[in-house]
Amino acid sequence: MKTLRFFSLLLVSAFIFATPSPVSSQTVIPNGDFETWVVHSNYSNPTYWDTPDSILMTIPFFGQNVVFKSTDHYTGSFSAKLITKSIDIPGSSFNCPGS
Repeated sequence: MKTLRFFSLLLVSAFIFATPSPVSSQTVIPNGDFETWVVHSNYSNPTYWDTPDSILMTIPFFGQNVVFKSTDHYTGSFSAKLITKSIDIPGSSFNCPGS
């Protein structure tokens, strides 16, 4: 009986130590603090991030950004400021969210 209890305890201990911890499996988000930006001809994007600015800047007579580099930050030096703007196209209009 003592042998069975010992092997049960050994098996449970092995299972606990063999299970990976959630901390070791977390993925780091590239440029998650928005410290580096790629400057294009008339807008900027955070490095490794896509924004709708590349498409919005091609719309004739609109050409406005919805994602901006801001110094209002929690940590680091910069943050991404997202603004929703209205796009008026003849016959319709819609809101383009900063994303």
